[in-house]
Amino acid sequence: MHHGTVVYSYIDAVIVMDKEKFVAVGKVVDLPTIHGVPIPKNHLCLVLSWAAKNHPAPCPLGRKDLDKNQLLHKNMFYAFPKTMLKRFIKKDSKYFLLPLN
Repeated sequence: MHHGTVVYSYIDAVIVMDKEKFVAVGKVVDLPTIHGVPIPKNHLCLVLSWAAKNHPAPCPLGRKDLDKNQLLHKNMFYAFPKTMLKRFIKKDSKYFLLPLN
């Protein structure tokens, strides 16, 4: 390994932030729709592995099932504005949150 080389390990997790607060953790899933409704521009679909209790979904999608998609729940799919998402990475045994782009 060359001196000065920076090694990043990307952890397959995305953190959802709402005003500096962690509200969910999930994985980006490449889906065009959720419950038949197109995912809005500048949003990404995540399937959540953890969600803060009773936190409102920023972009609930659905037709008949819209009411149950108002709050975040683990193991469910949601659309999030990219501005709320941070990539969780590891560098030299330290952990960082970086913009998703």
